[in-house]
Amino acid sequence: MRGENWLLPGYEHITGRHADFSPGSADLPLIAETVASLHRPAPEGTRSFAERLRAISAWARLRADPPADLLEWQRERLDLFAEMEREAIKEVDGDALVHSDLHPLNFLISSKVHVIDWAWACRAAPWVDHELLALRLVIAGREPTPTERTAFAVSICGLWEYRSRRNPAPHWDALLRGARSWARRSVGLV
Repeated sequence: MRGENWLLPGYEHITGRHADFSPGSADLPLIAETVASLHRPAPEGTRSFAERLRAISAWARLRADPPADLLEWQRERLDLFAEMEREAIKEVDGDALVHSDLHPLNFLISSKVHVIDWAWACRAAPWVDHELLALRLVIAGREPTPTERTAFAVSICGLWEYRSRRNPAPHWDALLRGARSWARRSVGLV
């Protein structure tokens, strides 16, 4: 709750287990149903997902100073990927409140599915959560399928490429592998 420079978080105790994203999991239909009904209009002043992507401009930064370990297929397409990133920034703009971090630990399953940890909530097109969820399913073992939102897949791959180099940590490995696989499939390289 915001007002007069105050921020008041609210908490509720929920008993449940984290979601299972593995292929064939019984949780997947419940999660899909929950995410399909998740979005509401974003409150005024909610930071936009487009602005987050624009502030990072990952492919533009990677193009300006290509890391030595950048994969060849990426290095060969730096100009294209920077252009696709600009396109994705326009595409994600919307008025829905999106979670933008839907991974297994942010779902609690009890008698219903609860979406928790809204620390990265932002304003965007509702499909952003669906696409980011698809990437998390790839990370959990699902075969990547090309997305119609190719520019978005490429942009998210750039985001993880950039972040994994800026702040190296073990948790980036799976995100990076999944994002690379999803982007390669989406641009027709697999």
